[in-house]
Amino acid sequence: ISACLVGSEMCIRDSKNSYLIILAAKEDLLEAENELVKFKKKSIESDQKLRRQLQDEINRQKGV
Repeated sequence: ISACLVGSEMCIRDSKNSYLIILAAKEDLLEAENELVKFKKKSIESDQKLRRQLQDEINRQKGV
């Protein structure tokens, strides 16, 4: 009986540790996804700014 209790206790402890590891991994994933969204937004804004500058330069050259 004591061997069964020890085995059960080990399984419960292992399950709890696994749950905590998964929880931490999910939090890390969420943080990485948020950083990716911010990066994409900045990248799009930068790209739009460069395109506007290019179009302004094209328009200026045509006006010469």
